[in-house]
Formats: sequence, C-alpha cells, structure tokens
Amino acid sequence: MASRLNGADRFNGECTPISSLPRFEFAGCVKRPSDNRKNQVYSLEFFPSADDATLFACCGGRRVTLFRIEDDETNETKHGRLEVVRGFLDEDEKEDLYCSVWTVDKTTGKPLLCIGGEAGVIKLLDVDSAVLTLYLMGHGGPIYDLALLPGNEDLLVSCGKDESIRLWSIHARRCLVVFAGDQGHRDSVLSVDVHSSGMWLASSGMDNTIKIWELDSEIVKRAVEVGQTVEVAVPTSSSSSDEKSPNANENKARKFRAPFVQFPAFTTRRVHTDYVDCVRWVGDLLMSKSIESKCVLWKPDMRRRTNSVCMLREYPYSAGSLWYVRFGFNSNFSAMAVGADDGGVFLYDVDAGGSCYQQLNHPQMKNVVRAARFSPDDRFLACCCDDGTIWCFRRGTIE
Repeated sequence: MASRLNGADRFNGECTPISSLPRFEFAGCVKRPSDNRKNQVYSLEFFPSADDATLFACCGGRRVTLFRIEDDETNETKHGRLEVVRGFLDEDEKEDLYCSVWTVDKTTGKPLLCIGGEAGVIKLLDVDSAVLTLYLMGHGGPIYDLALLPGNEDLLVSCGKDESIRLWSIHARRCLVVFAGDQGHRDSVLSVDVHSSGMWLASSGMDNTIKIWELDSEIVKRAVEVGQTVEVAVPTSSSSSDEKSPNANENKARKFRAPFVQFPAFTTRRVHTDYVDCVRWVGDLLMSKSIESKCVLWKPDMRRRTNSVCMLREYPYSAGSLWYVRFGFNSNFSAMAVGADDGGVFLYDVDAGGSCYQQLNHPQMKNVVRAARFSPDDRFLACCCDDGTIWCFRRGTIE
C-alpha cells in the first residue's frame, strides 16, 4: 500500500468523482427488533471468512442479531435481501453493547462473537446456541472497541472509558497486559487496531491523541508466554529444612499479575484536534477519523523529530460531527466507506484522496450511520443506524 502512494504525498483538495472502483446500489433494508429501551445499533461485523461471506452480527442495546444476505444473483428480489438468522438478548437490563469481533473456539472450532459495552465486561457468545460461554472482567468502565491479533484467535485487545487498553488470553481467561499509566491515554480510549504483523498496536481516544504500542517488547512477550498457562507455581526449595517447614507441602499457585506498560513507542496530537474515534492500520500507514468531518491517511515520521507525522491524504465529508462512527475498508484497502450524521455513506478511493467517488443514501435513511462494513468478498456493503435499521448495498458496475 505504501508503495502506491509514492510521489503523491500531498492532498490537493480536488474532487475525485471518477474512479475505477466498483459502485454500489441499494439492495435491501430491515429494522432490527427493539429491546423496549433503545434501538441504536453501534456495531456491525461480517464473519471474516469467504466460506460464509454474507453472515454478519449487529450489536446495540441489550441485543445481538445475526443477519445473512441472500445471495441469489439470478433473482433480483433475492440478491441483497436481509434475513434474520438468530438473536440474543442480554439479561442485564442496563447493558448497552457497543462493539464486537469474531473469533473461534480453540477446542470446538465453533464461531464465537466477542462483545463489549456499558457493563465493562467482555462476553463471548456462542452464535450457534446463542449462549454466553465466557466473561472477561477487568475494565473499570464501558468498553468501546475490540480487536484480535492477526492469525491468533486467542489474543484479544480491548479499550474503554477507564483510559486503559488490555491484552487478554481468551483460553486462559485472564488479562495479560495493561497499556495505561504515565504516558498512556488521558481520557476514554475509543479505538484500537493491531498491525498485520502483530507487532504494533494503535489506539486513539478522547484526549485527541493517537498512540502506537509495541507488542513484541520483552515485557509483553513474557507476559503472554507466562499468562497463557493456567497457573503459575510458587517456587519451592529442595533443602531439607524447607521440606520440613509447614508451608512446604502447600505449593499453592499464585495469581498471575498482568504488568503495566506505561510508555508507548509513539504518540501524536498532530493529526487531529478533537476526539479521534477510529484508527486502523493500512499496511504500514494509519487511517484515522475525528469529529472534524474528515478521515486522514498518514504515517509516523521519526526522521524529522520525535512523534512527528507525514500527512498523505485527506478524505473530507459533510455531517461528521458525532463521535463513535466507524469507517470500514474493502479486502485490499483500495476503498473506504464512512457514515455520516444525516444517514449518508461516503465511498472513497483510498489512493486518490479528496472527495468521495460515490455517496450512498435512501429517502428513509435519515439517522446517523454508526458503522459501514464491506463483506469479505467485497460484493456487499452493509451499514447500521441509530434508528435500528440495517442497510445493504450490492456491488454494481465499474465506471
């Protein structure tokens, strides 16, 4: 991705209405059942496999709903129509689910959905049985984002209102590392993403900063190695005097204590001047979004001075003043979709920058679009809104 940007490192503000990327057209819409309290849908995540590229989960309020997109291209009425697969209603009446990520049970191979929200507890949902199988507790407030380490279904990253980022082992059922403290975030952490190499973690939040943390440091690697074991045994002496001591035969296991990492490898406030509610890796580059009605593609530039950045592209759009709105990429990061406060969805050619090449809307699509996601095979684009509606657009022609 970085090589495709060489020689075009400055945003010139020109519109880019013509693009070689596919355009999308409206295919279907459905309104999610309400839980009688609130009906916002904050998270939409496709199952990350081409084997079931039309299955996705939506979270918001107490409810998780699984949808499937009908995929019969020979029948116009059934190509892109949404059908409900199953649903789950959390028993905690005060819960409000904000984020989700798919993983797989290491023992059974079944798909699991990790969910988090207002209660500050990460819950693992067996989507086949709609039963919660695991709770991970440690955050001191609402959880705003979740991410898996690439190629590792066991290691999960979370962030939240308590200003911390946490690395978890799902199998060991414990927090392995806490990224917080002296040089950590100074307000709610809204977004996290892991580099494809698994070596770097990017985070952003309400303190207007974006930070990069090392995941291959000795303290993190050691914590992962030790913490993934079920227990850590207390060392005992082999001397005869110790063997006769009252404590020699206890050999109790002590609790694993997650280390704190307080110093990120990189911190910047130079990209945005307000809440940064979404950050994602694009190869070795970073795409971030603030409530300034624009997304920015940039990279750390350590050659000039510490924590300096090189701005590569800007992607402006209208009606983007609300926080907790997430953009999404297609499979090769050539296209990006981001929702607006007034119900529109903007599609961008990532290489070109500037204005969107297509705006998706509908007369009944009037509420803020919280998340826009491409299906794993790039044939569909789905998005969720604050009024509980889920919208589906299918790939059309290339212009």
